[in-house]
Amino acid sequence: VRADGLAHKFLTAAEQATLAPLGESERRARFLRYWTCKEAMSKATGDGLSAPFRELDVALTDTIALVQGPTPYEPSRWRLHMVNAPAGFVATVALWSGDR
Repeated sequence: VRADGLAHKFLTAAEQATLAPLGESERRARFLRYWTCKEAMSKATGDGLSAPFRELDVALTDTIALVQGPTPYEPSRWRLHMVNAPAGFVATVALWSGDR
């Protein structure tokens, strides 16, 4: 995964800033965590690759949370959970409460 090029296309400025000080492998791992969060939400809404990825601001702290997003990506409606995946894999489940 070429994290730098994909980050400019899919991550918010705040998310990109968290990647900057990291080494290459850490940067790749963090990008994949952001990406799987956004991908899970885009699949849950049915938006797929047309989702507004650069408008979905995800916080990766002790808990993972959507901080900002347009309708239907309002943060209060989403819960993001990292899945305990085998080594070499990253997975996130997005739970949405609301109608579409």
